Amino acid sequence: MSQPVRYLLLTLGIVGCSEGGGAGRVGAVSRDSGDIRIVENAFDSGAGRITVDTTPAFRIGSGADAEAPLFGHVTAVHVLASGTIAILDLTAPNLLFVDTTGTVLGRAGGKGSGPGEFPGSQGGMVQTFAGLGDSIYAVINRADVAVFVPGRFVRAFKLTALPDGGFPMTVAVVGSSLVSSKRLPQSQRAPGMYRDSVTLQRYGLDGTLGEALDGVPNVETRQHPMGSYPAPFGKRLQVASKQGWMVTGFPEHFEIASRNQDGKVARIVRLSKPDVPMTAAVVDGHKARLFDNFGGSPEERSAMEADLALDQLPKTLPAYSAVKVDGMGRFWVREYIELDGMGPMNADMGKGPRWRPDVPARWYVFSNDGEFLGTVHLPLGFVVHDIGKNQIVGVIRDADDVEYVVGYPFREKR
Repeated sequence: MSQPVRYLLLTLGIVGCSEGGGAGRVGAVSRDSGDIRIVENAFDSGAGRITVDTTPAFRIGSGADAEAPLFGHVTAVHVLASGTIAILDLTAPNLLFVDTTGTVLGRAGGKGSGPGEFPGSQGGMVQTFAGLGDSIYAVINRADVAVFVPGRFVRAFKLTALPDGGFPMTVAVVGSSLVSSKRLPQSQRAPGMYRDSVTLQRYGLDGTLGEALDGVPNVETRQHPMGSYPAPFGKRLQVASKQGWMVTGFPEHFEIASRNQDGKVARIVRLSKPDVPMTAAVVDGHKARLFDNFGGSPEERSAMEADLALDQLPKTLPAYSAVKVDGMGRFWVREYIELDGMGPMNADMGKGPRWRPDVPARWYVFSNDGEFLGTVHLPLGFVVHDIGKNQIVGVIRDADDVEYVVGYPFREKR
């Protein structure tokens, strides 16, 4: 299938959770479209196949002793192939490795600018990705990559610059490839709403530049005379990977693209969940939170209110707001909630919500071949960072706003 056709499929919608159970499995209908399999799932309210424990298997972060750290700014938690859990706290800054009970196994990294060191919470951007086996890839300021295994630094390399200059944004490590997103050139444009796109670009795990994969929608933006920014309630590209699995999706409708180890689309998964229209009630609730204790000028508030006029917003809410791939290749898709309309304050970006969600997160779970397995409701305030073969890990805050890393076991009924 040609790249333009694949881009069109992704854009037009041919692409593609309870303390107990939830919405259920009703079977999937599959068909082929060229070299891509399309999997259609009906949405139902029957019993689901995924069950999550209500009691966490571990909870760390009290700071009671040297082996129980007090977290300040956890930006990433990863479940590795062995079950070991890696935690990046940029106020430390180092990688902390723990087992499935929360027992500390070791540390790696440290603050600095050398190989295997992190710049700290104010020193630059750090993205981390779990690679094959128990490896962690830390991408620092887009170009420098450090590789770790539990308790130690292994090697470092630099990504090759693009032919036209600069470095793309890394979005995944899958199989033997690092995948980045390259912004497409933009011409001068009038004020209004736009949908920007990116090209997915492969790199080798030594930093060598590989092939371009395909073009995908990236984010809906609002263009102003002085610049552009992500639109309120705008849809944005979602990417997740683990081991040899990778998924991407643009939540205009409920659909996900499942990709192979080369980063190419293998199947497109849909769930027949209706789009949710934008309403005045949703916008009013958003404004109430946004302008609570607002510290900006009257002019800034006026400009923000103009952008939140109903006729300036997308006609529908995003179909979802996050995706994760677990240690068995299942993928989990989080339902969009109104707080996600606050854009960069989205809790799943790992920076902690400014406004805490007032409803439990609901996730829709699919097998690695695209079959809908059910719906899972996770505890209130729990921010999911990663999912292993049988444990969900993430961050929760107590009444004093102290961060804890916790893990909830889950199981799939066969």
